[in-house]
Amino acid sequence: MIEKKLQEMRLIVAQLASETGQLNKKLNALLATLSEDTGTQMLSQDEGVKKLKQILNEPVSGHFTLAILGSDFESRENLVNQAVETDDFKRIMQSEFADNYIGAIQKGQEATTMFKSELLEPQVLELMDIQEFSRKDKLGRLLVDIALERRFKGKVTILSGDQYAKYLIENAALYELIDGATTINLTD
Repeated sequence: MIEKKLQEMRLIVAQLASETGQLNKKLNALLATLSEDTGTQMLSQDEGVKKLKQILNEPVSGHFTLAILGSDFESRENLVNQAVETDDFKRIMQSEFADNYIGAIQKGQEATTMFKSELLEPQVLELMDIQEFSRKDKLGRLLVDIALERRFKGKVTILSGDQYAKYLIENAALYELIDGATTINLTD
């Protein structure tokens, strides 16, 4: 009896794995189609590093907000590590951003102002897992405000996330920020 249930469960898991693989193929095909329609180029890791280095070494108007989308977390992190050649660099995960902001709010206005000013200081700031900001409207608005103020100061903000991050964003201002960013789309 238990063996039969285990066999049924294995079949269900195998079927789900197959369906997940098929769904991923369809999503990748859709993303490729969207990329073609918008003129977005998919880059390898090495091409991404080269492009990011070029952008960071020749910042011009419009290249102060960058989006690095696709591949996996580690690949995006490695790309930025290889391309950023300044010590004036800070990386922050969405969860750390949220925790620090909530902590600052709880401590009062002075702590909140200090939190924001610390994010304005580095020449290059990377905010990771941007798709997670879509579920938190206030954080999304804060991220937009910080990125725009950094752009005004001539500082670079890198928004990194998975390949579907842009399409998961519900906050209109955050979507426009990502959509208007110079984007590096990585292949898997």
